[in-house]
Amino acid sequence: MNHTEAIDKNAVERYLGGELSSVESDEFEAHFFECAVCAEELRSGAIFEENARAVFREDARSEPAGESQPKVEKRRLFSWAEVWKPWTAAPALAAVALLCVSAYQAFVVIPGLRQQLHEAVSPQPMASFVLPALSRGDDRVVEVARDKRFYALEMDPAWSESYPEFQCSIQNDSGETRLAVRVPAPAPGKPLQILISRNQLPSGRYTVVVRNSGQPEKELGRYSLILKLD
Repeated sequence: MNHTEAIDKNAVERYLGGELSSVESDEFEAHFFECAVCAEELRSGAIFEENARAVFREDARSEPAGESQPKVEKRRLFSWAEVWKPWTAAPALAAVALLCVSAYQAFVVIPGLRQQLHEAVSPQPMASFVLPALSRGDDRVVEVARDKRFYALEMDPAWSESYPEFQCSIQNDSGETRLAVRVPAPAPGKPLQILISRNQLPSGRYTVVVRNSGQPEKELGRYSLILKLD
């Protein structure tokens, strides 16, 4: 159900009144969780109904008793049993659920996203580590401090060919690829560099395999890495 259909069918009023079929109710519930206009109308309608019930209760309590008073038709008092009947409980529960979702987004999700965005655009301390070629038999221990959210791995090209882009795969001791990235060719005389987030790889021993990105693809070099996260 889209917004136009909801308006044409008076979906908000019929939903609050329990007049929608089960299929229409499901479609409208799926719609108003994504439509701010219908969600606000539903919330306002639920509040209006509750206020109306409160007025009826107050009027019933304030009516004077006694035989001298003219007989008036008694209003049916508010009953929780009526509220929680299936055809009236659904709108109330949906309104409560909507309020809970809105509160969660306002006080948890949105502040968390703002904090992540602030951290992403703020200057970050970063360390760079030059990896030795595996053919040399050297091991480079890369120790990343706790305050470093990112670190860079640098590899001097062991090939003479020129390529516009490279495919770098980081493999564990079992040969399983844990991270694969495409890296543009560095400036002449500069090392190939991979920027890695701290949470992308756990501590352990790895091999960085560099291949060209063109066809035919071939392996250009392997580099040793022992990663230690504080």
